[in-house]
Formats: sequence, C-alpha cells, structure tokens
Amino acid sequence: MTFRASSDWFWILFHTEFLPYWQRHQLWFPVPNTTPKPGLLGLQRDQANLQDEDRGAQVHLRLATCNVFSLCGRHDDSKCGLQGPARQKMLLRQLHEENITIFALQETRLRRLHCAHSEHYFLFRSAPIDRGHYGILIGLSQTATFATTIFGRPHQFKFKEDYFAVVAQTPRLLILRVSAPATRCILIAGHSPHSGNSAEEIDTWRESISAAIPKDYEV
Repeated sequence: MTFRASSDWFWILFHTEFLPYWQRHQLWFPVPNTTPKPGLLGLQRDQANLQDEDRGAQVHLRLATCNVFSLCGRHDDSKCGLQGPARQKMLLRQLHEENITIFALQETRLRRLHCAHSEHYFLFRSAPIDRGHYGILIGLSQTATFATTIFGRPHQFKFKEDYFAVVAQTPRLLILRVSAPATRCILIAGHSPHSGNSAEEIDTWRESISAAIPKDYEV
C-alpha cells in the first residue's frame, strides 16, 4: 500500500502528452512565456517598487574627533578654541580635504559660528558657558557619499539637512538623531570629565547622557 500511494505520479513517465519533452532520460519543460504579477507569491515584494534603503547598502563613514583645547599647548587660554572666521574656515577645509564624513569637536568655545552655512558640512553647535569654557561642534558632510546600495540599481547616498534632529544641547554635550537611508543612529558628542575627577562625578556625567535621550525615542 505504501509503494502504490507513493507511486501515483509514475503515469507522467509514460503519458503521450509529455513525449515531446523527453531528452534521453530527462524531462525538459519549456520556460513560461508570461511574467507573474507582483505579489503573486505573497511574501515576495515587488523589487521594482523597493525603496533604495530597502535594497541593502554598504555604509562607509570616515570619522574624526578632537578636543580643540588640547592642541593649544601652553598658549594663553583666551587665544585657544575656534574663535574667528579664519580658523573655522581653515578647519572645515582641512576636514573636507581628508574626506571626513562626520566630525565632533570639543572645547570649541564658540559663542558665534561664523561658518554657519558651510559649503561642505551641515553644522550643529552647542555654546560654551558664560565664562567661555566648553562648547561642542558636530559636522556632517554634504558632499561625501556615506552609503551605497549593494542590490538592485546602484545608488549613492549623501546627507541632507532634514535627516538630522537635535536631541540634547548643553555646553558639554550635543546629541543628534540621524535618520537617513541606510543609516539610523543617535550621534553623541561629549566633553567628558578628565581623569582628575572622582569616579562618582564621571558616573554622574555618563548617567546624564542616558537621561538626555528619551526612553521611547526612536531612531
């Protein structure tokens, strides 16, 4: 009984309908001359209507970070930082020449951002305290490709201004939400307490970062 139940399909080997498709010991059926409609298989999405970010992408970022004040050596504190349009313009040009995609600077001491509309970067700033200390600057490239699709039609992604939102902004901390094709993340630039601070002070600062990001915040 088991053999007969499993061999009900044997008739296909001898039916005259299939004689034209036999080649030696194999059946060769012609390929379909029609194209199935989108959604015919249910779970398979229509590839033609996929968004670029749904096709899969390779993300390539070149990052840079620096405490500006640490570059001053023993110079006068009042002359350190990124004050002045010449310094800011020079730094942005150098970062662009190095193909930096995202940079974060601490101790910028910028009360005014002279290059607020850089031709190479989208800039976000947190001001220093009243005495002039601290300050954060984040830049995201307008011109560099940050991701490239790996399936489907080739496409390169570049940052746009509406991809970013400021989550938190203090003299020692700047947090951005990045919601772009192929790249969704929380970007944190912070001026942490140095090793001379107590472990409790350092832990408190780290906890303040977590507290600055809403628990239900979606990237």
